[in-house]
Amino acid sequence: MILDFHAHMGQGPAGSTDLLQSNLPPELIVERAREAGIDKTIVFPVTYPEYSGANREIAVAVAEYPEDLIGFARLNPNSPDVLMDLDAARELGLRGLKLHHGLDHFGLDDPPVHEILDACAPHGWAVVFHSIGVVDELTALAEAHPETTIVFGHMGGLWNWRAARTCMAAAEEHENVYLETSSMLVSWMIEEAAERVPDKVLFGSDAPAIHPKVELEKILVCKLRPETEAKILGGNAARLVGL
Repeated sequence: MILDFHAHMGQGPAGSTDLLQSNLPPELIVERAREAGIDKTIVFPVTYPEYSGANREIAVAVAEYPEDLIGFARLNPNSPDVLMDLDAARELGLRGLKLHHGLDHFGLDDPPVHEILDACAPHGWAVVFHSIGVVDELTALAEAHPETTIVFGHMGGLWNWRAARTCMAAAEEHENVYLETSSMLVSWMIEEAAERVPDKVLFGSDAPAIHPKVELEKILVCKLRPETEAKILGGNAARLVGL
């Protein structure tokens, strides 16, 4: 099974013209995943002023495409009702969480972030963060919340092999740290992560802005050992979300 751990979905705020944050219906996600030969895709909302409606949008899409999609919530820690919003997302049947400090303008050490991570732990929710530029801060969060799975989205990102290696060290040191591969452009960093922490690497595409077939090929050309490749393309993710 191939499981994409990182995709965005949603109509976006009214009047938005941002091609990365609007008009991304579930049909688009499913179509591109099927083109790429991906079996299941984890989807979470694009950026909204608030996320209660966005999380319902995800839940509706999962109900429409239950064989293709797995729903993660998104929350803004600045919301005064954020823990109630988290409970509501759980009641919708969502199975994890995405937090994006840059787009939602919060600090990674803000008290509500710690409260959210504490609240996710009893339910086994993995929390995906945008890691580019904040690897040390995320490592500190992982150390402070050892019972909560923290996914370093983009494993440091782009050409930053130093950040990628810092991510790998965090995954080696902390049982709850996982690394997601989208936007890591240095192929031998993926190969190194596969060697150092094979049970901690998760294939992700950042779809639909990046076609998942492109990101999938990035993994396939690494010529990993078959058992390691199977873990990265789906086995590790399936374990995290209880498939």
